[in-house]
Amino acid sequence: MTGFKQRFKTWFFQGLNEQNAVVVWTSAQYILANPDLITTWKDRVMEAHHSVGTMFLLSALLFPKLALGLSGLQAPPLWPAY
Repeated sequence: MTGFKQRFKTWFFQGLNEQNAVVVWTSAQYILANPDLITTWKDRVMEAHHSVGTMFLLSALLFPKLALGLSGLQAPPLWPAY
């Protein structure tokens, strides 16, 4: 049974890597065919946040909450609910 588990892990992760490669390759082709997407995206991000420092601060504050929320871990509230 150990050999089966090892072969399954190898097959699964190899397939996963191949799928990732297809997604990256297809995305790169699409972006190279439409280079205005990058400039439009950059302009919209800068309109919303005005500076790179603000984007960094927001991501540093929100990422831990997002990661914990996606993992299913419920953090205790900061104050008691009444």
